[in-house]
Amino acid sequence: MINHTDQSIKINRLKIFIGLFIVIVVMLLAYCIYLYQYINQSKADMFENTLARVNNELKLDSIKQISRYHGTVFYHVVEAETKDNEAIVVFVDQTDELKDLIVYSKSDWIADNDIINQWKLDVNYQEIYHIQYGLRDDIPLLEIVYLDQNNRLSYDYYRLENGEYDSGISFANKSN
Repeated sequence: MINHTDQSIKINRLKIFIGLFIVIVVMLLAYCIYLYQYINQSKADMFENTLARVNNELKLDSIKQISRYHGTVFYHVVEAETKDNEAIVVFVDQTDELKDLIVYSKSDWIADNDIINQWKLDVNYQEIYHIQYGLRDDIPLLEIVYLDQNNRLSYDYYRLENGEYDSGISFANKSN
């Protein structure tokens, strides 16, 4: 004769295990969502601090864009326009808040489109992920991040002062 209480206990243990598993998964999901929102809010707050500092120290007409650049130093890069309609790029050091703002006039640089058009002629690529300004050793750079023909994530850096290639690096895709 089959003991129904043994079956009932086994079924109840299975239900408890499944219930606990679902609760743990939901809690982990909720924590991941919270962490994602916290990190994004932190980034937004840092951008707001940078914008306040730039607006306080420089008299700007408008701010076009703000981005992050991680080279040897972590910068916020602010693309803006002065009251004299001069396009500028401001590098704000995020590791040392006491450092002076580094300001460049875009009119002193080779046009981005000229560098990008020449790059497109010289490089075989599948997709461009993004293009942004950077600063390394007080040299303003244009960073081009793309997927090359060999499925490698690649970074190319061009000097904005003269449009010359500065450096580059590619990372192989080990999953293929």
